[in-house]
Amino acid sequence: MLSLLFGMLAATTPGPQQAPGSIDVQVERIEQCPSNTSEGQRELFTARLLAAHAALAHALAPTLPVSDRPTLQLTLMEQGAAARQLASERCSMELLGAGVLHADGATAVLVRDPKHDRDAELWRACVHAATLCEVAAALGESQQRTLGYGWLAVGLAHRAEREATGTIDVCFVHGVLQERLPFWGGDWSRAANELLARQQLPSLSALLATEADALDFGERVLALTLVDWLHDSPLAGAAPTTHGDGAADAPRPTLLARLLQAGRDGRPATTALAEIGGAALDVLEQRLHEFVRRRAALSTQPRPVAHHATHPHLAVYVYTREPIRERHREVVDKALQRRRDAHTSGWRNADGAPELRVGPVNRGARFWHGDEAGKNIARAWPMVVVLEYERIGQPTAYLDCFRRVSGRNDGDGWLLDPTVDFVGHHNAQYATAFDERFGYLAVPDTPTGGHVGGSEFVHRGRVRWADGSVGVVGTWTAMEAPRSRNVEPWRAVQVPLVDWLADDSTSTLGARRIVAIRDLERELAVFGTDTVFRFPEIPPGLFAGRGGP
Repeated sequence: MLSLLFGMLAATTPGPQQAPGSIDVQVERIEQCPSNTSEGQRELFTARLLAAHAALAHALAPTLPVSDRPTLQLTLMEQGAAARQLASERCSMELLGAGVLHADGATAVLVRDPKHDRDAELWRACVHAATLCEVAAALGESQQRTLGYGWLAVGLAHRAEREATGTIDVCFVHGVLQERLPFWGGDWSRAANELLARQQLPSLSALLATEADALDFGERVLALTLVDWLHDSPLAGAAPTTHGDGAADAPRPTLLARLLQAGRDGRPATTALAEIGGAALDVLEQRLHEFVRRRAALSTQPRPVAHHATHPHLAVYVYTREPIRERHREVVDKALQRRRDAHTSGWRNADGAPELRVGPVNRGARFWHGDEAGKNIARAWPMVVVLEYERIGQPTAYLDCFRRVSGRNDGDGWLLDPTVDFVGHHNAQYATAFDERFGYLAVPDTPTGGHVGGSEFVHRGRVRWADGSVGVVGTWTAMEAPRSRNVEPWRAVQVPLVDWLADDSTSTLGARRIVAIRDLERELAVFGTDTVFRFPEIPPGLFAGRGGP
């Protein structure tokens, strides 16, 4: 296990103080690292993270606020039993390949998949996560969410990743780090220009209103572009004035530093950006677009094919454990209650009543119909699927559920789940909720017995808006539930499914060109690949939700 302590103190245990920005690295030997010894790797990672911190401090000159922040800890470990235990005890989140399990102002945890142990990938993930922690320590995650600064943290992390390694390949889906899947060969200036030319680059107002964990690819491109523009602005980082006696005034804060300070002062990002930029958001947006065009003109990367279509925001979340995002809590609780009332289900026996919550149950599970207990069962795994979609444009939303035997290596074999009275079954249990931003549609399920570990699932969300826009996304979930007395070794591996496929990719650059799925009614592709799943036809009559007024 590698522990990177990035901050004022060497550790949370008593010890000597260090200067701000110093690092204490504790490392065992890592395969594929340029240095072959623990001592050499300690020195290498210390030097790398110090350089990354210095670059971030320069971008946020004159200084990052460090006097009131806690020790920043970045933990890197190989996937395995120890990682699952840490996830359970410390983070309460699922592992997904190699990924960030948890990140806040004090801690980030990454898990390295042994299949992806190249040093360059490892380093990009480290500097990205360390930057997120640095920004979160300076501007809390609650401030980022409520004041609209989530884009700033994400944009700075991608910029740090590029500045440290020359490439960008860290991509998140719903807050979980995915395998390396760079688009446009890592040239996001070209990506921004392509999206702009197709009128697919998100608006500034939409970017500032979106939480960091909900940013899609286009919004991440815009976040990095906005950070680049502010960093390179002639107004940023003005040189200090030197007087006749040789003394110099303090350097003028960069525009990025002024934005960060505005967030710390409790000012919303919309008003702060307009004030610091000296113009209304729509004017700043036009200036940003000119910056995008100028930057792209300098690029020598090959022109890729842009995404086949655009549509408003939608995403599928599959909750197999806590925590549950606050904006989804209402619809998840409602769905669990609907499941209890509508169908015989497997739940934990909690003092003679069913415990309505997501998560694996290995001992004490029973079948229940309402509050009436049935027979004992060996295992159960209640879960809830949430489809989140943009409400503007009178959308109609659907959630489809498919199942097949675990362990297949092809894209076929999917069955409707449940296969009997599919329409009636789901219409009896789905739940809906709305807020000022999104509509939510949830469907619960409670796999029991052999289906826990013996089956894998796809949950597909389909939304059609009044203007004819159609979006289709999904999540492929495979449960791993080895025979054991407790559920600590159990996990659910989830892979995003999308309505496009990678038509051209390389081992070094990942997905370079993408094309449309041939049949939106029957197909989805595994994110960033050319692997296509083909699903059975949905019976007519399934109407699983509609956007609110």
